[in-house]
Amino acid sequence: MDKKNDVLIFTSSREGSTGNLTHERTGQSMPDLYETTRDRKGKWSEPKIISETINTIESEGSACINEKLNTIYFTRCPYGKDGVFGCQIYWSKKSGQNWGEPELIPITADTNTVGQPAITSDDKTLIFASDMPGGYGGKDLWYIINKGKGVWSEPINLGSGINTEGHELFPYINANGTLYFASTGHIGMGGLDIFSAESIGENKWGNPENLQSPINSSANDFGIVYDGNKNRGYLSSDRDGGVGETDIWEFFMPPLVFALEGVVTNKETEKPIQGATVQLKGTDGSTAEVTTDDKGEFKFADMGSARYINENTSYTVLVSAPEYLNAKGNETTVGEEESKVFYHVYKLVPVDKPIKLPEILFDLAKWDLLPQSKDSLNFLYDILIDNPTIIIELAAHTDSRDTDKRNQELSQKRAQSCVNYMIEKGIDPARMTAIGYGESRLKISDAEIAKLSTPELKEAAHQKNRRVEFSVIGDNFVPK
Repeated sequence: MDKKNDVLIFTSSREGSTGNLTHERTGQSMPDLYETTRDRKGKWSEPKIISETINTIESEGSACINEKLNTIYFTRCPYGKDGVFGCQIYWSKKSGQNWGEPELIPITADTNTVGQPAITSDDKTLIFASDMPGGYGGKDLWYIINKGKGVWSEPINLGSGINTEGHELFPYINANGTLYFASTGHIGMGGLDIFSAESIGENKWGNPENLQSPINSSANDFGIVYDGNKNRGYLSSDRDGGVGETDIWEFFMPPLVFALEGVVTNKETEKPIQGATVQLKGTDGSTAEVTTDDKGEFKFADMGSARYINENTSYTVLVSAPEYLNAKGNETTVGEEESKVFYHVYKLVPVDKPIKLPEILFDLAKWDLLPQSKDSLNFLYDILIDNPTIIIELAAHTDSRDTDKRNQELSQKRAQSCVNYMIEKGIDPARMTAIGYGESRLKISDAEIAKLSTPELKEAAHQKNRRVEFSVIGDNFVPK
């Protein structure tokens, strides 16, 4: 393929090949490399010989081009009195619009077959199929490393994670580094099947998976290539329905379809909130907004021919409603390999009464924040960040065990300590008012505590009275 993926290079034994030799096994013309160009309407041109310097009277085929599109690697099988023998890999540099004179890449003795090259995107690793000694079965996949200046390493077998007692052929490296190959040794659907193997390290691939139907069939399926980064491409197959013995077939992978649905409720009553606003922001720059229906439900699915939720994208979800604190969530499709509907429940906190913070601890008669108390205040910090216009009263309360005056002073200092911490974190002091209520607003009265049966129950009741909470007293702060 070219940079626009509009030129396809393929092998064919059609009439009109270079020379007049006939393949002894097929009885057809010797294979050559051809190219065809796709126009704007998607129609392919009449194929033509790729280059007279590459094609000869012998057999040429199974080629690949590097990412820079300036080097082609291909298979050439010499023809002698005993027929085709000892296929080898050649390479050629492009000069202008033409390919230069091919050069052999010496890999093994010409009594062995070497071919079907695939080059990695960095031009450093060439994978190929060969029946050279040291393999696991028939033809194995091997690789060599480009050391520069035309020097290549000794061949290295891809190992038993890829190769089997059968044949592994026609390697191809996708743009994301995934290895594709055809095999008769791995469990398949019949004949050659196409498999994918994930990258598990430098020049290492494993965990092969059969691509299943409709990519594979009961016939021979091999030679897959992708159309750039798109979920479509081409493969070779001798399945029923073709024009000749082995044809090129085009395939399209169905796009992944995602949706985000959910419901917004009142955290206190668990009743649905109608008319809540749900905002969506994606790392791809997309934004969207919907409101909840009378059941508190919302949905981001399709928007005409496009989708709200796209592949390989992360999203921030912000939920808001009058008289409630905002809620925030996240979702991502990164790494998802199957279509999916994401579902979220957002429980909004009403602001019509004080909201208790997670336990904030102080030493006896002290107001300095303990380290674990700062974790609790970080909960309030997140609320203020997610609700940038609210103004709060931060209130501290004590139990009744001390004088009114000392409890009042202590609670005021504790409330101020909490506010000071928020200021240190970057919250504008104009958004917070510190109030100490001492023992004036007990949750459990002394009379009720006195009736409790054990010291432990009484202490737990006093603990409920010792609390820090906040109330929303305004929603009109203008961030600077």
